[in-house]
Amino acid sequence: MDRSLVRSSATGLVPTGEDSPEFRRYRDRTWLQVTAGTAVVTTVGMAAAFLMGGSLGGVLGFVAGVGLGLGAGVWSGLKMSALANRGLRRRLRSALGVRGRGIFVGLRAEQGGLWSELQRKETDDSVGFLELEAQHLVITTEVGKVALRSDDVRGFRRERVKAVPMLSFVRVLLNHDGFDASFLIVSREGDTLRAQVEATEVLYGRLVEWHAEHQLAWLERHRALESG
Repeated sequence: MDRSLVRSSATGLVPTGEDSPEFRRYRDRTWLQVTAGTAVVTTVGMAAAFLMGGSLGGVLGFVAGVGLGLGAGVWSGLKMSALANRGLRRRLRSALGVRGRGIFVGLRAEQGGLWSELQRKETDDSVGFLELEAQHLVITTEVGKVALRSDDVRGFRRERVKAVPMLSFVRVLLNHDGFDASFLIVSREGDTLRAQVEATEVLYGRLVEWHAEHQLAWLERHRALESG
């Protein structure tokens, strides 16, 4: 089985490892903008450090300036990433016709080692919109759509994003015809890191609740058959 795809008993495949055209453009453009912008802001901050070092008293002023420059560089990078993510969400929502019904999520087949994760341009391989229907977990991306049956979903668990320890993926655990598989999702509804952390926690809660409802319904049917 291709590790980049998760097969469902429903129609379709989840293209968790396949770049969509819009996402690929977003990823490369944003990486360049954030890298260049952060470097420029940090460099300006470092230059200011020398001026502050002279006016505020040598080493103390220099350290303060360096800290200010690095902080401004990180802040600018996060801000540019947030604005780019918001634009991507708006464009794809319009193109796919989801119109706000789904939760904007990032998709991953699997995490690699820490060093390889730190070298990535993006934490996700693709993006899409997730909806929880009565009997299916539906994910719509730019290149496809899948409806995972509730009976094929074994459960969900949280897993730290190696490159961003504050953030967690939600691992979707599947079993179809005796074959175990899984993939990773994370909410991209938030426009700041803190907002993404909170949005992913909300997403995890909704997924667990959805799965529990189906488990309880199955248990009730099972008990009815035993007593009947």
